[in-house]
Amino acid sequence: TAAAPSPGLYALFVAVMQAEARPDAAAAAVWDAAQKHPGEPIWWTIAAEAAAAAGRRDIALDGCRRAREAAKDFPPAVRLEARLWAEAGDPHR
Repeated sequence: TAAAPSPGLYALFVAVMQAEARPDAAAAAVWDAAQKHPGEPIWWTIAAEAAAAAGRRDIALDGCRRAREAAKDFPPAVRLEARLWAEAGDPHR
């Protein structure tokens, strides 16, 4: 059987796709992977990072929410969400 995909490999994939100016493709691919691992907050956080890089703040915030649902106060998701709100001019949210 094939090994389960690694979140680290997906993070690398996102970086490569962004370098190739294809952040939308990276965001879609990682979001699909996160949906296959709904209880693992790291997947949602990587998907949220990819969505943010693609300019999809709405999807990025949804990914952060899903990560925090999977693991309350998951630090990487909390930091990303705080950054997204600060960038939107609402740092107190």
